[in-house]
Amino acid sequence: MMNKLIIYLLPLLILISCNGQEKKDNSLNDRRRNIKKDTLSEPINFLDLKYQKKGYSIPDNLTGNLNPSYSFFDINMGCFTVDYIGKTKKERDFWNIKDSSGYFNNDFPENEAKKSNRIRDILNTRKDNYYIIANYLDKKYIQNFDVTSGEFDITENAERKIYLYLGNNKWELLKSIKSKDIPEDYLKFCLDLLKGNGKIQDNKDEKLSDSIVFPKISRWSSDCNQEEYRKDIIIETNINNVQFSIYGRFSMNAQLKKINTDKYEFYFTDFPPIIPLPDNMQIWDDMDNTKPVGTIEIVSESKLILIWFGFYHKKLKKNIETENPFDKNNLAAVLVPCKK
Repeated sequence: MMNKLIIYLLPLLILISCNGQEKKDNSLNDRRRNIKKDTLSEPINFLDLKYQKKGYSIPDNLTGNLNPSYSFFDINMGCFTVDYIGKTKKERDFWNIKDSSGYFNNDFPENEAKKSNRIRDILNTRKDNYYIIANYLDKKYIQNFDVTSGEFDITENAERKIYLYLGNNKWELLKSIKSKDIPEDYLKFCLDLLKGNGKIQDNKDEKLSDSIVFPKISRWSSDCNQEEYRKDIIIETNINNVQFSIYGRFSMNAQLKKINTDKYEFYFTDFPPIIPLPDNMQIWDDMDNTKPVGTIEIVSESKLILIWFGFYHKKLKKNIETENPFDKNNLAAVLVPCKK
């Protein structure tokens, strides 16, 4: 279940995404009207609540990179989209449809993508974690507006202005770019644009996890020098599996589930009869394998932090065996790689 990959194609927001649609039906021309081509003399406060009336959403651009946004259109102004881009990979992963611990934490992501109030409330509580980007198309580039459908065409030379919110109702122009030159992966485009303008500082902690390469099989322990009765885990990265050998307590196979860039939850799958189980673990059905037993955080190629929760007992309605098998005095234990 944890390895199940679900791909949803979320509905594209055609009418409010500021992407003018080319219409094939010439019979609509008599219901269209062109817009007076003069530019706005006053700057726009893109965050004004009056522009958010259609609500927030998470449109699918079919690249897999999702982020919350809202859009606005007015024939006397033009149109724009305001995107919220996480400042860290962890924050951006929160909106990833594959992250079961993030925003899409149920089986109906196509519904969650349109829950404007929920999206807005989440952003309001963590607004400092985001770059706010406005993508503005001036009305002078809009033509053939269809009053009934709300569709329109954009001119061949249509240009968009990309702004970054600085706070206190101030916006900085990052780039003017031809509309046709904006790539499909808009989130990546924004990140590259922010970095090119010196707005993103290199985050060494974030890069670290991306540079870590583990062998297919590796053995880890809190004390590699203990040859006999050693407590260790074996990580098989090719199948995201962890094998626990805890002398005097249990032997366990567990499945890893990624919860952010460098952190995994692990869930027990079975207990090989290598080490006898304690009495309170004899009946597997009494323990809930949908509850995580703990987490493993990758700090570097030579350091893991293992936090132990214990096994949730359905009848007792609490965790049992809560003592960390690698450090009985602490909830978290530091593990290091052991040579074969």
